[in-house]
Amino acid sequence: MDGGNRTTRRTALGFIAIGGMLLIMKSAGFTKTTANRMASVRSADDENALLGLTDHSTDARIETATDTTTIYTLNDSLGGLAEENIDVTVVSLVSDDSTLNNPPIEATVSSETAPEFSVTLQCSKSDATIEATYEVISNIVASNGQVSIDLTRTTDEQIFISCAIDYGDSGNYRDEDGRGAAHPEDARGTVTNPSAVSSEDGNSATAISTSGGNTGKVGFKLPTQSARDSYQLRVVTPGRTGTRWETYLLDRDGDELTARNELENGENIFTFDSSENDAIRENHEELYIVFEGGTGNNNELQLDYFELQ
Repeated sequence: MDGGNRTTRRTALGFIAIGGMLLIMKSAGFTKTTANRMASVRSADDENALLGLTDHSTDARIETATDTTTIYTLNDSLGGLAEENIDVTVVSLVSDDSTLNNPPIEATVSSETAPEFSVTLQCSKSDATIEATYEVISNIVASNGQVSIDLTRTTDEQIFISCAIDYGDSGNYRDEDGRGAAHPEDARGTVTNPSAVSSEDGNSATAISTSGGNTGKVGFKLPTQSARDSYQLRVVTPGRTGTRWETYLLDRDGDELTARNELENGENIFTFDSSENDAIRENHEELYIVFEGGTGNNNELQLDYFELQ
């Protein structure tokens, strides 16, 4: 009886010792592994871990919407993994002053030489603009059919990421011809050369008012914003004709979130009061900017660039 107890005790101490050894290992590979349903251990801090991970964020950078950059190399010590067995999702981007959840960034897994896999990032949406330096938080799941591994990982270094919205895509603006953006629903007049407002380069898009004395009213979908305390709107208008032209913001339902601000030739910067900032923050994932005015026949508003900062 005592011998049995001693054996059981030695066995238990052995498991505790092994568990302690695994727990104190610093993990750059996957932190949780599941095999035979419920068994779980921690992986080692080298490429020989169950799925080793090497961070490349020091050299990673995305400067345009078409760039790709490698953030991790994965080493398959499990055996039997293929690209389709590894799923990587970018959960959020964290800058020094804000967090962007469900960001417009996608991760791709590829392999040229087994057992190594590369995890690369690229911009994923034509209707979103981000530009800042971020830590990238990703969820990585891998399974070879018998062992599955799950990890949420933050890059060692911040990465500069710049993705620009494409206003040449008709889904990102709306005029009386019924382009794809949701608002304004009662658009009047047309937008010519809409892609010109994608960058501040001196080339202008033009909003043209309708005939018969009606005002023009066109809109653009704004990029996804981070949830922050305050915002300001910057609009560059090289020229305009006709009477007063104004700009204001709408939510996804078409409700006005801000006061209507009059546009002057040149650079316009508009700040918002606390209630307007609260409304923008509450709707930061889907916002629209409207330009309205120019009573008369074919009066124009030239737009070089606009940005909600």
